[in-house]
Amino acid sequence: MTVEIPSYAVADSQAGAGELWQVVLAIAGPESGWNPGAEGDCKLYRGGPLVPCGTPGATPYSFGYLQFYTDGGLGDGHSPATLKDGTTNMRLGAEYIRSRLGQGASLYAALSPWSTRDAAWALYQRIQAEGIAGVDAPAPAGSGGQPNDKTGLVVALVLLGVLIALS
Repeated sequence: MTVEIPSYAVADSQAGAGELWQVVLAIAGPESGWNPGAEGDCKLYRGGPLVPCGTPGATPYSFGYLQFYTDGGLGDGHSPATLKDGTTNMRLGAEYIRSRLGQGASLYAALSPWSTRDAAWALYQRIQAEGIAGVDAPAPAGSGGQPNDKTGLVVALVLLGVLIALS
């Protein structure tokens, strides 16, 4: 049985992550529930302890599909708006993983910054064994109303490739 993942998340990962699209897609599941606009790791002040995001005055410090942490983590130097762009978020994740692989890390070790690494690794293994089925899904809550949906563009490019191959 194929792993069902929202089509917009599949499109964002394919557009942003190149050959690592399935890996970053697997991280996005347990990190954000495939929500490009996800926010988390809330604090009352920069450098402070984590508090529930519903706490009055709490501000999120992790953003997007891969929950890039902006208070001393992989998201440092990036704005929340940049990290909430689905394709960009997936690209940044793939760039980090590529750099770790280039330093000789195993793929599993390259996922070490993510606290959900074990769940992501298990999902990646399922994706490798069972494949992916992109499913239509509404924009997730908190994504600003619309995911960074490039599904139409991806479908058009695939159809163009098929037409070129057939000619």
